[in-house]
Amino acid sequence: MTDWTSARIPNWLTFPSMGLGLFSHTIINGSDGFLFSAQGLGLGFGLFLIVYLFGGMGAGDVKLVAAVGSLIGPSELLSALFMTALLGGLCAGGVMLTQCGLRENSRWLSTQVKTLLLTGRIPTASADSCPRLSLRYGPVIAVGTLISQLAHQSLLAV
Repeated sequence: MTDWTSARIPNWLTFPSMGLGLFSHTIINGSDGFLFSAQGLGLGFGLFLIVYLFGGMGAGDVKLVAAVGSLIGPSELLSALFMTALLGGLCAGGVMLTQCGLRENSRWLSTQVKTLLLTGRIPTASADSCPRLSLRYGPVIAVGTLISQLAHQSLLAV
């Protein structure tokens, strides 16, 4: 909710969640539990740090995914991130259409793809391009994780 309302994911939420994942898995499964949680935390942090370094998301999103990884572990995290990516793509498409319009967005996207294919370089923004799009990714991460966990639970019940 904080990301939705203020575009921030506070450290007071992410760091204790990481600690909870590490602590609870260690208590339940000892050193194997700690390793399981630490691998999830490291995988989430590492994957999203790369996206952060290229300007694709905020640091709060990176810490949120690391916290989710510490709670659900590496293999479940990959499932959650897959679902998050699908959901994020749908949301990004919706944001692009609402902020730029269909005709302007199609023209902008066509120019971007042509530039990439002809030059091999990712195009830079120009004055006639779409405005900088803003997607709050925290809620997308939360819903994607929830959907993947519900799907996992449904598969276990079968």
